[in-house]
Amino acid sequence: MPRSGNVSLKAADFVSCRRGASFLVAMFLLLPSLQGTADASAPLRQGPDLVQVPEPLPDSSSLVTPQEPLPPAEPEGLPLAPFRLLRATDEVEILETVDRWLLAWWRQKVDDYLSFYAKDFEVPENLDRRAWEEQRRVRLVAPAFITIDIEAREITALSEHQYRAQFIQHYRSDTYQDTVLKVLELIRENGRWKIQREESKLPLLPSTQANL
Repeated sequence: MPRSGNVSLKAADFVSCRRGASFLVAMFLLLPSLQGTADASAPLRQGPDLVQVPEPLPDSSSLVTPQEPLPPAEPEGLPLAPFRLLRATDEVEILETVDRWLLAWWRQKVDDYLSFYAKDFEVPENLDRRAWEEQRRVRLVAPAFITIDIEAREITALSEHQYRAQFIQHYRSDTYQDTVLKVLELIRENGRWKIQREESKLPLLPSTQANL
């Protein structure tokens, strides 16, 4: 009987062990799915010792931004604004000077007319300044009337302080008339534009007397 009892006890223990082993195997197989469910449903926690480190910013020297192309550099020794670019204020003043000069000529006001010529005016016909002024005085006061019409005016910069004014001039008096291309070179003298050189190019129409 003691042998039989021992055998029966061992058999019960064996069955109990098998059941325990089966339960452990089942739990082992279900453990991954249980962990996945718990991980998905459980809120995330961050411990106080976790610090989020921002990503480093890119080096500004490596950034390439499109830029407008730079203008070509001015050659050394040359002005930034070439004098041949006519300044609007100079053009207006020169046109007004020419108009006042013509008006004095038209009205036969000799002193006003001669005041528009510079001190270093290039006197034509190999005359000295005094002889030329006397000649102009006679030619201005002798006619009974003078009319002057101009057209196609053009102003050109010769230098920063010297300009050329040219236009077609129609002159008529009771004794003479002609049409010429008048060319004036003007410089600034004592704050005023004055005539330094005057030229009447070949007449565009036949004249009836010596050119005035």
